[in-house]
Amino acid sequence: AAGDKAMSANSSSHPLDRRDAWIATLVALTGVVIYVRTAAPGLLPGDGGEFQVLGNLVGHAHTTGYWVYTLLARAWATLPLGSPAYRITLFSAAMGAVAMGCLYLAARLATDDRWAALVAAAAVGTSATVWSQATIAEVYTPGAAFAAGILVLLLQWAALPRARYLMAAGLLGGLSLGIHGSVLLLAPAALAFVLLGRPLWRRDLPAALCGAIVGLLAQG
Repeated sequence: AAGDKAMSANSSSHPLDRRDAWIATLVALTGVVIYVRTAAPGLLPGDGGEFQVLGNLVGHAHTTGYWVYTLLARAWATLPLGSPAYRITLFSAAMGAVAMGCLYLAARLATDDRWAALVAAAAVGTSATVWSQATIAEVYTPGAAFAAGILVLLLQWAALPRARYLMAAGLLGGLSLGIHGSVLLLAPAALAFVLLGRPLWRRDLPAALCGAIVGLLAQG
């Protein structure tokens, strides 16, 4: 515990607190309003239509299968939110909003400046690329939400070294391969961050590996 306090004191940023949680929630809710109001209303062509169907029926999508995405979308599809196809589109909107809330938290931890974090979340959340993917049924906003969640946990661990943060980051990392394989690109940078950033990596890295293994096994 004393080591944790010393490491936190030496960190360049303060750990997240309740104010950050409330601000992140407001950012996410704002994202929900924006994305839902502009979401595609019906059945989509191409991959979007495929995900709309499989999100309701639970099936194997094109390579790599996207099992975690499909199961999460299926759970979302049980909500009474319009047509079955529209529900899966709204799942993308919700995940885009979660990604923006997490981006605020990550930026706050990285800069220790709430206003800068808000500007970053607003700029990314309203960018053409992110907005376009949050209004159709696709895997990219869920992938972004998982990736942003991993960043938040890594940065929170840097500010307040607790093994549980790395374990949760590993778990999200393992599960994220069932969302979109591109999240795997974070792995080398995440490992370098842990190994080079804090001397407590020897204590906490096994927790991260354990979480990652559990996340991978959960897809089997």
